[in-house]
Amino acid sequence: MSPVVREESSAWGARLRAAATGGHLTDLPFVQQPAWAASKALTGWESVRLVAQDGVAWVGAQFLIQRLPAGLGRIAYAPRGPIVVAPNEAVAATLRAELLRGLTELRSDGVTLVRLEPGNSTPLPDEADQVNPADDLSADLRAPWQAAATTARITLHRARPVQPSTSRRVDLTAGMETVRAAWRSKWRQYARHATESTNSGNELRAPYALKVTAMERAVARGSATYDMWGISTAGIAHFKAGWGGVPVVYPGAFDLDLDPIRGPLVRLALRLRGFGA
Repeated sequence: MSPVVREESSAWGARLRAAATGGHLTDLPFVQQPAWAASKALTGWESVRLVAQDGVAWVGAQFLIQRLPAGLGRIAYAPRGPIVVAPNEAVAATLRAELLRGLTELRSDGVTLVRLEPGNSTPLPDEADQVNPADDLSADLRAPWQAAATTARITLHRARPVQPSTSRRVDLTAGMETVRAAWRSKWRQYARHATESTNSGNELRAPYALKVTAMERAVARGSATYDMWGISTAGIAHFKAGWGGVPVVYPGAFDLDLDPIRGPLVRLALRLRGFGA
């Protein structure tokens, strides 16, 4: 196994494409793409990519780094990361622990706190609250990272996620006609009015036109899944349910203190400022 290494943006992008093309990733979040880091650079965020690798298996993440006020150092944030590509859980567990140990590499960037927000998900039961799901519904998603932290002899603190904690995902693999058939009848009607009717129809049903266009483009480009990216209110849950798909929950977020004094202060400051959902 190689130690944790830094990776250039182009190499990281190639790594993600290879994993997706090879069928090793069921989901490739846009916030882990190099293009997202490039867009965030416009608002002052730097980026670093760290990878732990064992043959073709690897665990890694793209971190966004921002300076904190009051001499508190810098925060490194991995939205929907780290990403795990491994043939079995034993290899994945070893690589998770190796990556967590290797996060100390970020101290050289002045980082005092690391926030991880793994992107793996699991379907929610039909009766579950999609806006504020019970904590135990995502416990199995957190368990591998908590076990890795124990192996690495570090402490991960639960934190409020920045990205949505739940979402709805639509399977696109059967094609657009199958996708359309899963829409509620009213949603098909509204979508038709938004895309084939008058300008006034477009104005009234613009969100429907947006969803239709996004799904059509995703199918045309070979995407397997359409992620609606977040269920924050009951009204949004109702709107997104009309498009079919399955509600999912994510594991949430973890904080790792890289500085024993400033790290806890940063966690406190972030809670007080409401950083996260």
